[in-house]
Amino acid sequence: MPFSNEITGGQGALVRPAIKSPNFVSGVSGWSIDRDGSAEFTDLTIDGSTTSQIKIEFTDGSSVRIYAGAYAALGDGAWIEFTPADVAGITWEPGVMGTEVIATVPESAGLILISPAATGCPSASIQLESGATAADDSIFGVDANFIALDGEVFSLGAGLYGSEEGISNAGAADSTTSATYVNLAGTSSFTFRKLFADSRVRIDMAASYFVSAGSTGARFGARINGTDFDVMQLFQNVAASHVFATGSALISGLPADNNYTVQGRWRRFTGAGTCQRDANDWLTIMAREVD
Repeated sequence: MPFSNEITGGQGALVRPAIKSPNFVSGVSGWSIDRDGSAEFTDLTIDGSTTSQIKIEFTDGSSVRIYAGAYAALGDGAWIEFTPADVAGITWEPGVMGTEVIATVPESAGLILISPAATGCPSASIQLESGATAADDSIFGVDANFIALDGEVFSLGAGLYGSEEGISNAGAADSTTSATYVNLAGTSSFTFRKLFADSRVRIDMAASYFVSAGSTGARFGARINGTDFDVMQLFQNVAASHVFATGSALISGLPADNNYTVQGRWRRFTGAGTCQRDANDWLTIMAREVD
């Protein structure tokens, strides 16, 4: 005979508002499975083999999967996969966090962090943040090209994503008597990417030049984001003598995650002679993101 107080109807649907354990208190103890499809479990343990998995899928296409076994070419371990939300035309390889047994080191295991990736997308990164808003500091960041520690960026080699760029080449025929900055001739500009909001940009500059009359001086600078920044200057007492000037400048306040054109500039700051450069001269400009 049927139960007098059924849990499900004829089609197997839950007819009660919920079924729950005797000790169920939401957020405290027990479990509840509700008719609306929601459920709550406290102190849940799920046992399974290394082929078992738990997967949660969200309506935006993102998902979380927990499983045990071997991940890709890595060793056996426990893994959590994070797949980003759907983006048109992109197939994501999930990010992974897990433990790996290191076979080459007896009784040793490692913690693995792998960021999501997709063909044609920029280098992915892993970051530890001090807060959840864009204004919060990045404590640690890493991608294929750099490591950043508290805003200090360290390059990992060629193909820089933004830590350091520059030029160094022979001078081009050039002259100025302008009291305001003008562009240096020849290859005198490059693109630099700034990553972090609270970092500064260091400009290092070296250039040789000569003057047509003594008691004349040139000032060199860099134009970034529409603003000229002084970097160095050199006063010459002797005409027609090539001399070398070097200097550095620290620039604050440039917005993060932007590409900037760094343009070499110069001007005459004193005297009546003409400041000149030719093929015997040299120009070096470097930009580097620092704390």
